[in-house]
Amino acid sequence: MRQRAPLGKHRSLASVAAMVLVLGLPDEAATTGEIASCAAGVLEIADGARLEYAPPWTRPAQRYANQPELQLQAAAAGGPPRARLVVQTERRLDHEDALRRLSEIAAERRGAVSVLAIDGWPAVRRRYREPLARTGPQADSPAGDAPLRLTAAIASGAHLIRFEAQILAAEVEEAVAIEIERQVERTRFDRQLTPAQLERELAELRGLLGQE
Repeated sequence: MRQRAPLGKHRSLASVAAMVLVLGLPDEAATTGEIASCAAGVLEIADGARLEYAPPWTRPAQRYANQPELQLQAAAAGGPPRARLVVQTERRLDHEDALRRLSEIAAERRGAVSVLAIDGWPAVRRRYREPLARTGPQADSPAGDAPLRLTAAIASGAHLIRFEAQILAAEVEEAVAIEIERQVERTRFDRQLTPAQLERELAELRGLLGQE
C-alpha cells in the first residue's frame, strides 16, 4: 500500500493563506506554505530527536519533569494560547517494543487513526473529543463542551515519543488542528530507518489496525 504523503504537502496556496490570517503566521508563510525558516528555538526530546519551533509557537516554563510543552499563541498580542502541545517520552526495551507500544496507542480509542512516517520512523495520529476534567463541587455536574484533542506518537529506535494536544480556541479548531499536525511532523531525528524497513513497519501497523 502506498505511503500517505505528509499532511500539508499539497495544500493549495489559497488555503495556506487563509490559515495565515486565522493563526497569525508570518506573511512569508503565505507563499512558502511553511512557518518562517528561522526557528525561534529547538525542543530537544530524546536521543537525537528534536522539534524546531517558531512564532506563533512558544515554549512556556515547564510545569512537569520530562514533559516539555509548546503553546500556539493567539494572533492578538496578549491573548490566551490557542493550543497546548505536550511531549512525553518512554524508553522501551528495543525498537520492537516501541512498535508494540505504538500499536497500543493507536488502539486506545475508537475512531479513525492515521498511520504515517515522520522523518524516517513509523507514527500514528488521531483526533478525538473529550470533556474537560472537572474537580471539586463541579465534578459530578454534566460535562460541558468537549474540546478537540490530538494524539500522535512516533516509534524511534527504542523510544516512544508521544504528543498530546488540546485545542483551546473552538472557533478556529480546524485550522489549529492542521497546524498542530504540521508542527508534530517537523520532528527530526539524527538517524532513520532504511526505506525498505520503514515500509515493512508501516504495513505491519496498518495490518494490526485493519487498514490493509
